[in-house]
Amino acid sequence: MSLLQFTEGDTYPFQVTVKVPPNDTPLDITSATVTMTARPAVDATATFTKTVGAGITLTTPLSGIMDVVIAGTDTTALGGTVLVYDIEVIVGGFTYTVLKGSIDIRQGVV
Repeated sequence: MSLLQFTEGDTYPFQVTVKVPPNDTPLDITSATVTMTARPAVDATATFTKTVGAGITLTTPLSGIMDVVIAGTDTTALGGTVLVYDIEVIVGGFTYTVLKGSIDIRQGVV
């Protein structure tokens, strides 16, 4: 599980490297479908979703590296909210949940 923390309305960029067991070998994600979904609860409607070309960039796909950007507009007026999220990669007929956890969105002071 991974906890992301930032202030509502801020842009939050981060990088993910996709590795597969048992040796943590980087996965070639060149042809992958990648989706990040964030919501208030596992069974709730998504608050926001990111996909390749819309918040997710396959930066170095042969090495399994992607950049994810949560835009400020995704979290405007969500201060004091905690969301659950996951990032799912589908490639070569296999599905991998490569990162999941919580997003703690803090209220801005201004």
